[in-house]
Amino acid sequence: MLLPAVALAAATAADPLTMFCAAGVRGPVEAVAEQWMQETGQRVQLQYGGSGTLLSSLRITPDVDLYLAASNDYLDQAADRGLIQERIPLASQRLVIAVPEGNPNDVQSLDDLLDGRLRVSLPDPKAAAAGRTAQRVLEAAGIWDRLQSSVSVTKPTVNEVALDVRLRAADAAICWDTTTRLMDGVDAISDPRLAPSRESVGIAVTSATRQPTQALRFARYLAARDKGLLTFADAGFTTVKGDVWAIEPRLKLFAGGMLRPAIEPIIKAFCQREGVQIDRSYNGCGILVAQMRSGDIPDAYAACDQEFLDMVQQHFEDGTMLSRNDLVLLVPAGNRAGLNRTEDLLKPGLRLGLASPQRSALGKLSVDALRAAGVMDALQDSGNVVVESPTGDFLVNQVRAGALDGAIVYRSNASATEAVREHTDIVEIDLPGDPARQPWTVRRNGDHANTLGRLLDRIVAARANGAFASLGFLPVGPASP
Repeated sequence: MLLPAVALAAATAADPLTMFCAAGVRGPVEAVAEQWMQETGQRVQLQYGGSGTLLSSLRITPDVDLYLAASNDYLDQAADRGLIQERIPLASQRLVIAVPEGNPNDVQSLDDLLDGRLRVSLPDPKAAAAGRTAQRVLEAAGIWDRLQSSVSVTKPTVNEVALDVRLRAADAAICWDTTTRLMDGVDAISDPRLAPSRESVGIAVTSATRQPTQALRFARYLAARDKGLLTFADAGFTTVKGDVWAIEPRLKLFAGGMLRPAIEPIIKAFCQREGVQIDRSYNGCGILVAQMRSGDIPDAYAACDQEFLDMVQQHFEDGTMLSRNDLVLLVPAGNRAGLNRTEDLLKPGLRLGLASPQRSALGKLSVDALRAAGVMDALQDSGNVVVESPTGDFLVNQVRAGALDGAIVYRSNASATEAVREHTDIVEIDLPGDPARQPWTVRRNGDHANTLGRLLDRIVAARANGAFASLGFLPVGPASP
């Protein structure tokens, strides 16, 4: 994996990035692109236009790396058409009435634009996000058709309608509040009917890019709270809470051992594409909780059960449920010991394995289930439990090798690989209790929440495509993302 110095050298040696950019965001993006080139040596070639016009061009233009739109609606359309991959939010803006400096026509509200007295310039709803948003909110207000009859000219970008006002080729226009702040000679008038017009500005990496890692690095730079977002804020945008900039962020993930087969391939691919490092620690959740209680707080935590997130919840945001997992009895292929019921675990001379209830969620859930089944005390007295482990993986290997007659593990432990399935059998003994639930969460007020959010998006997408189910995990239910 690249070290930061090597990552910087890679950026310096990379080909220029090509970016389609909504015209209304030209000022801050141009400044940040110049700053990026000064720091990394990589140029960003910018092409401006209305968000809708650029979206149409994106379908037929090869080798575009990034697309910045002034409305989430256009990013949604691009995603639906398979034109973009990762999306990163940047800021928001809202519509106002633009008038020449000093407001010579004493425009007070939208009503002054409806009687045909003034020359009105409007962004084209088919080409520009500002025009599309204006149509949406003014149709809801019941005045769109009246405004249309008063419009003197439509332009493909919001900058052009603001320029009409500045040059006094128009008496008023509908445009973004940020556009009026960036253009001299133009004042802004608010109207309550434009209040629902706030739109998010976001950048996306295209599906066609040949430089996904470099494109993502620049997108992260643009969206960093200590880099690009400072320029957006200076330009009057309401910015999101971005990540802290690092050309190659180094993050820490704690995860319950049973989740490793499901999430490890996704994390590897994510790190390679994003140009980030994620140090993973897979272990029993009891051990991980003990580490966190001693002050070792990771950037993200995937627990084997909600109870083991509850123990350290003060350090983390609310979790997103990834999956559920139930308990099964795993035995060597053929089940020579004839274990078919919980009572069979008390047969004399058995060699059984359990997970440690102090060091893992699996162990606690197993002990609780056996106690609810009424056999835990007798099982302890029998001496049949000869192996106790912090993770289910070790127990599976012991069963597979024939060193144990049986072990209580998660279903996903028993379904992890073809080799395990070939040499073991799952026995569906009746173990009381609900399945374990596996939440994912990020550190409260962490520095890389957006980056980790994109990782979560990839994990959820893999789950939706059956990756979790193929490993024995249970669905989380329709209410979960």
